[in-house]
Amino acid sequence: MSKANSTELEKIKAMMNQSTKDFDPSNYKGKVPTGQPPPGYKCYKCGQAGHYIQNCLVKTETNAIEPRFKRSTGIPNSYLTFTNDPTTPGALLTYSGQFAVPTIDKAAYEIGKKERPPFLLGEDNTPPPETKVIPQELLCLICKDLLRDAVLIPCCGNSFCDECIRNKLLETEDHECPSCHEQDVSPDRLIANRQMRRAIV
Repeated sequence: MSKANSTELEKIKAMMNQSTKDFDPSNYKGKVPTGQPPPGYKCYKCGQAGHYIQNCLVKTETNAIEPRFKRSTGIPNSYLTFTNDPTTPGALLTYSGQFAVPTIDKAAYEIGKKERPPFLLGEDNTPPPETKVIPQELLCLICKDLLRDAVLIPCCGNSFCDECIRNKLLETEDHECPSCHEQDVSPDRLIANRQMRRAIV
């Protein structure tokens, strides 16, 4: 190619043609079977033997044979309910040639699909979420939230969150109780309220 007496454009064109020949889409199309089909093969368009479906002359669906059914492969007979009607919803073809519906599917088909009402603008049919009321004895007197790591203060016996009461006592110069206002209450004297902790968990 390099020694040929041709212009640069002709060389590029020849190179492009040569390199893309192997990647032509016609080389990758599915192969159509040829020759005689195996003895048990039937065309699914016309139901006749002797030719492949790709070579069938019937082009309409009017001559098509019965629809093919899914097989019940892998489902034990104890999970199947046998039926004589192949049009039963969910019918499967068993290895013995009978039709059966999986028992769980049959129950679902009998119940039917529950239709939900359409969504309408402006109408809110959903009930408001239930807000659970927390009993007062389970609330911290400082943060007004559910007690976390409940502790008793020895001066008045009230329950607080461990972190809340420790911070409150350390914020004041006299370590004053926020409930009874007793002074010199050390954070080290706080008692874990095990009963309250069990009630919250």
